[in-house]
Amino acid sequence: KMNQNTLTPTTENETLLMQFVTKSLLELGIKPNLKGFTYLKEVIFLHPDIFQKNKRYSYLYSVISEKYGASALSVERAIRTSIEAVWV
Repeated sequence: KMNQNTLTPTTENETLLMQFVTKSLLELGIKPNLKGFTYLKEVIFLHPDIFQKNKRYSYLYSVISEKYGASALSVERAIRTSIEAVWV
């Protein structure tokens, strides 16, 4: 499936899925200039593959944090902030 080293789509279907996820987040009102927007896209895209193996969201945050050189806590906080910004 997706290239686990770079967390990027490797097939046309995966690219279309990532475009759909991006469009959906924008339609929900999540601002693309927030770090959490990028993290959310990847968490949503990775969720089925990684979450079923580990059953922990903290593991998803650590996978994303490794790619971006951030802590898992900051990834979680950025995602939470992006979501909260929509609901306020």
